Amino acid sequence: MNRGPLRTSLVGQVFVDNVIFASSVFAGDMVEFSPKATVLAIQREVPNFYGDEGDLSHFPIFTADIPVPVRLTSTKLEIIQTSPFIRVGGVYIIAISTSALFHIGANRSIRAESRIKHIRHLLTGERAPI
Repeated sequence: MNRGPLRTSLVGQVFVDNVIFASSVFAGDMVEFSPKATVLAIQREVPNFYGDEGDLSHFPIFTADIPVPVRLTSTKLEIIQTSPFIRVGGVYIIAISTSALFHIGANRSIRAESRIKHIRHLLTGERAPI
């Protein structure tokens, strides 16, 4: 598939404070990007570890197929680039997290995946201390 000529990105300044959990910052062109984050978070009012926790196969969220959108109609697209440059004065980002991407440049394919299972064990019949 021909996407037309590539354009040059001109960015005056980029500031990114935090990049965590399978996330990335890229400058320049790339073909494919596939970050993946798998998280099991167990929170308890009483901190107990039973020794058999952490087997992700017990949770269907981690093994289920991710549905891929199906294109139902075709689209005709004509791109007319009036400038060979993309100009941005500056970018300020507080945080990029959990399979996210900040990218300056061209990319053919992105498949980002983040699967998170939160479990909270709370005491019953009692109010948690503040």
